[in-house]
Amino acid sequence: MRFVLCALLILPASCFAFTWTAFGPDEASITGWCFHQEPPTYSVLATTTGILLDQGSGWVPFTYGALPCEGAAHLDAERMLVALADSSWSDGIYTFDLTTHQFLVVTWCIHPRFLVHYPDLGAYYAGYDPGLLVSTDGLNWADVPGVGSERCLAMAQHGNHLVVAGETLIHWSDDAGVTWHQAQPDAPHLCDLEFSQDGTLFGIGPGKGMYSGLWSSRDFGDTWERDFWGLFMSSVTVDCDGTVFAGWNNPGSGGFIDCGVAMWNPVSHELIYLNAGLPDSLVNALGSNPLVDCRSIMCGTAAGAHYLTGYLTAPQLGIELTAPSAARLSWAPGGSPDYFDIYRSQNPFPTGTGSAWATVEGTVLQYYLTDGIGDESIDYYYVIRGRDAMQTSPKSGTVGDADFATNIP
Repeated sequence: MRFVLCALLILPASCFAFTWTAFGPDEASITGWCFHQEPPTYSVLATTTGILLDQGSGWVPFTYGALPCEGAAHLDAERMLVALADSSWSDGIYTFDLTTHQFLVVTWCIHPRFLVHYPDLGAYYAGYDPGLLVSTDGLNWADVPGVGSERCLAMAQHGNHLVVAGETLIHWSDDAGVTWHQAQPDAPHLCDLEFSQDGTLFGIGPGKGMYSGLWSSRDFGDTWERDFWGLFMSSVTVDCDGTVFAGWNNPGSGGFIDCGVAMWNPVSHELIYLNAGLPDSLVNALGSNPLVDCRSIMCGTAAGAHYLTGYLTAPQLGIELTAPSAARLSWAPGGSPDYFDIYRSQNPFPTGTGSAWATVEGTVLQYYLTDGIGDESIDYYYVIRGRDAMQTSPKSGTVGDADFATNIP
C-alpha cells in the first residue's frame, strides 16, 4: 500500500496555489473509489467502463462487458464486491476475485446506483431502480422494507443513523436500519449525501429545479434547510475537520464559475472555488483518500481522480475581501491544527475592497486588516473553528496560545 506524504512549504502569497495531484490514470472517467488498508491491501477506482485496481504494483483496468461501475466494497480475503450497471440485463452486484480477476454475479438488480459497506453495522447496502437492498454477508441480498419503491440515489451513515435519498423521498433510520421513517413532506430531492463528524448531514439537489443546491439537516435527515442555491451540482464531501466541499457537473459553465469544486464557508456564506490546477471541471464524485496522510479531499472527473492538499495551508496570505467575504488561514495554536477566519462586517455594509494579511510565526498568528477606503469605523471580526460566537477584532494584532485558550468564549 502506497501512502502519500505531504510536506508544507512556507510560500509568499503571490506563489501560493492549490495542489491537485493525480491519483491513477488520467484517461479514465472516475465515478468513485474504494480502499482496503489491511491485508490484502488494494485501491480501486470505479470507472465508466469497469474498475482500475492497484494491488501495489500499479493500476490495471478490468471490465465485464464494459459495464460502468457504480460502487465497490471489500468482501473478504479473496474478493471484493462491485455494482455494475448500464440499464441492461447484465445489471447487478458482482464479486471480483482479487487473484483470478474474474467477475461473478451475486444478484441481479436494475441499475444499482451505489454500493456501500458499513462494517460497524455489519451490513452492505445497494440502491437500485427501484428500492434499497441490504446484505449481512455481501452474498445474500434482500429488499429493505419501509424505504419505498423508487430509485435510490445516495446513502449516508453516522453511528446508528442511516439516511437514504430516493428520487423524490428521503427515508431515515435511527436504529441501524431496523425501522425506517419518511422525512418531512417538504424535504428536498437529493442525489448525494455526506455526514460531518458532528452529525450534520449535507445533501446535493441536482439539476436546475426548485431543489437545486446545497442542503443540510441537523436532525439526521428529517428536516432540511438550504445552505445555498446552485445549478447542476453533483457531489458533496466533508473533510476530517468539518469543512464542506461541493462539486458541479455542468457542461454549460464557462470559466470557473458554478463548475468544478468549491469550499463552502458557512460563516461568510461564500463559495471559494478550488479549480486552479484541476484538469477537468466536470465533477462525478467527491470524497476522501485515506492514503494521503494530511488534510485532503479527492475528486473524480472524466480526466481521472485527483486529490487536493494545501487548501487551508497559507502560512502567509494576502487576499482581497469584498462585501461580504472571508479569508481562512490554517495554523497550529499549541501544536493542534486549527484555522482562523477573518471576514468583513456586513453591518454597516462596507463598500469598496479591503485586504487581510496574516503571517504565522510558531504558534502566533499576526494579522493586519485594511478596508481599502480609509474608513476606520468599519468593524472586523474573527471566528475560531467550532465556536459560534464572534468577537470584534482591532484592525491589527496577534493571536497566540493564550488568546486561543482564554479569550474565546
